[in-house]
Amino acid sequence: MPKYDFDIGIIGAGAAGLTVAAGASQLGARTLLVEKEKELGGDCLHFGCVPSKTLIRTANVYHLFRRSGDFGLPPLDMKPVDFRSIVQRIRSVVGTIQKHDSKERFCTLGVRVESGYSFFKDEHAIDLNGETLSARTWVIATGSSPSIPEIEGLDNMPYLTNRDFLSWLTSRVTHYHRRRADRNRDGTGFQPSWKPRFGHPEGRTDPQQGRFRYGH
Repeated sequence: MPKYDFDIGIIGAGAAGLTVAAGASQLGARTLLVEKEKELGGDCLHFGCVPSKTLIRTANVYHLFRRSGDFGLPPLDMKPVDFRSIVQRIRSVVGTIQKHDSKERFCTLGVRVESGYSFFKDEHAIDLNGETLSARTWVIATGSSPSIPEIEGLDNMPYLTNRDFLSWLTSRVTHYHRRRADRNRDGTGFQPSWKPRFGHPEGRTDPQQGRFRYGH
């Protein structure tokens, strides 16, 4: 009888944890993956990389539409943006990727996937929802969470983090008027509050951002 329940245990099913779990299982290791959230994928899939890059891509496409004349195309009659539709697309993209990061997929790879909070009982064993599970090696891939700065008065007023931005976008910024967009150069329709630095022209903070924003 094996000394441990698993060869390797991973706590956290974000990008790092999923990569380790898939690789270990395919190499024949008895693998346990523990995630406290309802869905696998972590911050990158649900609150970070995927949603933000999808939003940036939408802003880039919209801005190119507005610049159709610069490419020798007829001007387009741009209607006001419905941010609810943008959020729906973001969630659709996340959902498509989620299928590849699902519990069902990793179970088919031979990984045991469990949900819940866990804590270490000793060097090799954890308590997970009252059950003791052991592994020869543990990988802690719990990721990160937003760090709230200690700013005087912040605890008395609402603020946004990457975890609640999309919900806010749906409930508060459902539409904006074209005249608002025409007054600024940002493809998202928000009025920038920053000033250019380090000699970059306004609206171009670095070449990479400029390429995304203006299509160069």
